[in-house]
Amino acid sequence: MLYQKKIRSEFAILAAILLLAAVFRYWQINEYPKAIHYDEVINGLVVQDLLRGILPELLTYDRAREPIIFFVMAPFVWLFGSTPGALRVATETVSLSVVIGVFFLTRELFDRKTALSAALLCAVNVWASYHGRLATRSILVPLMLTLALTTGVKAWRSSNLTGLTRSASLRGASRDLSGFSKWKWWIVSGIFFGAVFYTYASNLFIIPAVFVTLAALFVYDRKAVLDRKWQLLTLAIIMFAIGTPIFIFRYTHRASGPGRPMILSVFYEGQSLEDFVKTFITQSALIGRMFFIKGDLQMRHNIPGRPAFDFLMAIPFILGIVFGLWKKEWRAKTVFALTWLGVWLMPSFVAKDAPHFLRSSGALAFVFVFPALGLTWLRDTLFTRLNKVTSVALVAALIGGSTLISARDYLFSGFLSSQVLYEEFFGNDSKPVLELNQKMNSGWVGDNLIALPKPANPPTIEASKLPQPYAQYLIPWLYDPDKLRQY
Repeated sequence: MLYQKKIRSEFAILAAILLLAAVFRYWQINEYPKAIHYDEVINGLVVQDLLRGILPELLTYDRAREPIIFFVMAPFVWLFGSTPGALRVATETVSLSVVIGVFFLTRELFDRKTALSAALLCAVNVWASYHGRLATRSILVPLMLTLALTTGVKAWRSSNLTGLTRSASLRGASRDLSGFSKWKWWIVSGIFFGAVFYTYASNLFIIPAVFVTLAALFVYDRKAVLDRKWQLLTLAIIMFAIGTPIFIFRYTHRASGPGRPMILSVFYEGQSLEDFVKTFITQSALIGRMFFIKGDLQMRHNIPGRPAFDFLMAIPFILGIVFGLWKKEWRAKTVFALTWLGVWLMPSFVAKDAPHFLRSSGALAFVFVFPALGLTWLRDTLFTRLNKVTSVALVAALIGGSTLISARDYLFSGFLSSQVLYEEFFGNDSKPVLELNQKMNSGWVGDNLIALPKPANPPTIEASKLPQPYAQYLIPWLYDPDKLRQY
């Protein structure tokens, strides 16, 4: 009875966190940015094709786009029509799901209170919230990673409890698996790991992440790995079998596969040792400072220069890493989270324009673990030295203050409605189409989530006289399937 009460309380709190996360993600999403970026339009065109029964080609539609995002967007475009908001609601819903994924992954690794703190921090974080506002596929990466790793940890625990699962807390977390076949979680996890390959260009970093984790587990507890060798092999076979079409495509299309990262990389063939060291130090500094000093400068990815965390989360973040490594019961899991965080920062580290929040999107699955651990340590320490009320009040003040700072910067500063963001989202290209729709009172007229119906007698329009591909996506009566592939 007590256990059921705790579960109900846990999910009630999680529901409140999701409500707050929804405010940050869906705030004025029908209207701002009052334009649509080229990448969003291309996604919209593929979704229009999909809704007409034309399946998206694997990676080949305009500069190598992985296909899962089109299937995610399709129900929203079907429901709302061809508006920018329809695409953005889809990706913001993925961002909302990331909050849930962060909760369950952190809960599997640590405990319920730390998981709720991590979910709350993710819910109000500007990087996580704004990431879904640009209707592109990169937000899928942290969602798939949390799903893959949550089911992967469950799979590990569903086998013989040895090695990393010896602690009482971890044994307790595995009680809900008593009626579950030990193979099911391995299969499900393998499917999610394989699905990562169909999310975003940084997907190949899942391979070194998995291999580094297996190597560390083998060193830490060789017997535990050997006890699960057939399950791990099953997971790997499923993962790579699902990814095989991607591998074949990347090998046969060098510009979209291995060749493109080399174009973007700051490390190049023939680079001198001195230049390599300088570049390494520079990239490390740029990535390191993104957390508290200066983040991504690109307006489509971030409030320019805003760090991933505000100053109120700086101390909890550092405390989380320090005491996560210090406390014996947290150490192995903290190293695990740090390793995966480091791997998913690498796409930004090795490329130009670091830090790049889209290329680093996989880090969103892990980055909230550390300030959450710091808040847990702070609360527990103050509780033993002072009292419960003071410890809870201080932690609440830190999270509440951080939430207010995020709301001020993101929701109430006018950033989303600013002229510079309008221009960054190609507002000048969207404007003629928007004006036509407003004149005809049809489609997207600038502030509607649901597209207005096409007029009874739509005028004949020569598509070449309007900005493309914006006209094809936004004007309800203009669709030429023979011309879609040229954009």
